[in-house]
Amino acid sequence: MEPIIGAFLAGLALNRLIPHASVLMNRIEFVGNALFIPIFLISVGMIIDLQVLTKGPEALIVAGVLSATALVSKWLAAWVTQRMLKLTPIDRNLIFGLSSSHAAATLAVILVGFRLGILDENVLNGTIVLILITCLVSSFATESAARKMVLSHKQQQAAQQPAVEQRVMVSLSNPNTIQQLMDLALVIQQEKCRWPIYPISVIMQEDENTASLANSKKLLEQAAHVATAANRQVEGHTFVDINISNGLLHAARELDATEIVIGWHGEKKTTDLIFGDILDTLIGKTQLMVLVNRLVQPVNTINRIVVAVPENAEYETGFGRWVELSARLARQTSSKLIFYCDTFTFEAIQTHLRKHNIFVNLEHQEFVEWQDLPVISQIVRDNDLFMVINGRKGKHLPLRELDRIPDYIAKHINQTNLS
Repeated sequence: MEPIIGAFLAGLALNRLIPHASVLMNRIEFVGNALFIPIFLISVGMIIDLQVLTKGPEALIVAGVLSATALVSKWLAAWVTQRMLKLTPIDRNLIFGLSSSHAAATLAVILVGFRLGILDENVLNGTIVLILITCLVSSFATESAARKMVLSHKQQQAAQQPAVEQRVMVSLSNPNTIQQLMDLALVIQQEKCRWPIYPISVIMQEDENTASLANSKKLLEQAAHVATAANRQVEGHTFVDINISNGLLHAARELDATEIVIGWHGEKKTTDLIFGDILDTLIGKTQLMVLVNRLVQPVNTINRIVVAVPENAEYETGFGRWVELSARLARQTSSKLIFYCDTFTFEAIQTHLRKHNIFVNLEHQEFVEWQDLPVISQIVRDNDLFMVINGRKGKHLPLRELDRIPDYIAKHINQTNLS
């Protein structure tokens, strides 16, 4: 034990005396990473006899006992630390992940014992398996806990910030969808919102002419007519830009929008990435909530709202916004709100609604595997609204199946209200 403890103490004593940005520290790290550590690991690897693992169950039993003991003891230590310091479960999981891996010190101890004849080949090989298992468990546990910790901190920061007043922007391009999009915007707008709804029309610079401006004016007049019938205020705008997506981004920034309501034709071309070039660019360049809709009937005829929610959606920064929006939509249309999600996510949804004194007719269906989305789509009726909660690329929703949802919808769901 003396060389191991002495090496750690020497490192602690000398490390603080060497500047981290100095040439000496750079050379020490280079020699250690390029010379000492590889030679040590290779020398240990040359001693290991993998055939021992196949000769009998003894080596595997030793490896299983070592791994189980190491992981359970580390988890208990993390649990005791959590209780003593009154930490959160996320903190406990992070402590467990950071402390559960075994590598250099374990190898050194086992190697010394093996050379002295205290330990046999079964223990040596079992230790290598222990290192493999604990390093994998440590990596996955730390990654999961760190992701949840970051998202939890973002939620706390968002909760401490003053509430942002809602400003709904509606993108208009097709005269046939103006009624449905404006009806949706009127329904999701908060009752006491003091800002008008902003219908906008974007014209590309190359198409800027009298006919395009007249068509844009006509679209905005139709949107204003829908809002006037509902006794709501609107403020229409026409933007000219090099392309539609940039025009929408420019409009959202200038109007300080909080939600963007936009229609989707429901078709997927081979040149489109997910929803289409315009929507892909819009979603990729803004952090605002984007409501992509394909409504085939009036909003006020909806009887049920079926919401498919991915795993860990409660850790996303926009979680509370879309929960409140879906509840407002259900309340305004007197619809039942059915969430297809796992139990933890549904509990988080209920907690958020109770916290904000929002009461709607809720129902929960257990849903974990996104391969079962076709089953949900078959349950959806003609008078239902099928909502799919999706996240942006690079965020914390880990399911790769989410990228394939628009493709599936475009191919198999044609006559259903989507959002």
